[in-house]
Amino acid sequence: MNNVIDFIKRNRLATFLILTFGISWGGALLGIALLYPFGPSAAALILVVLTYDRAERRDFWRRVFDIRRISGGGYLLIVLICPA
Repeated sequence: MNNVIDFIKRNRLATFLILTFGISWGGALLGIALLYPFGPSAAALILVVLTYDRAERRDFWRRVFDIRRISGGGYLLIVLICPA
């Protein structure tokens, strides 16, 4: 298993693209249309879980949910686009 993780760490972009393609199109071919738009996000989360240590994962999730990182213009864009 360690060899697989080492390979993934050395080839993150290729692994991301393969996972994205596999999740998106694999789900579409199996008739699970819900998976199709979430392929890139799911692939990224899989890579975070497999390649980051505990401190890096904690930092990743902190940055994902930190609302202070969004500027005023970003909030305006969210408020205007979401209802549409």
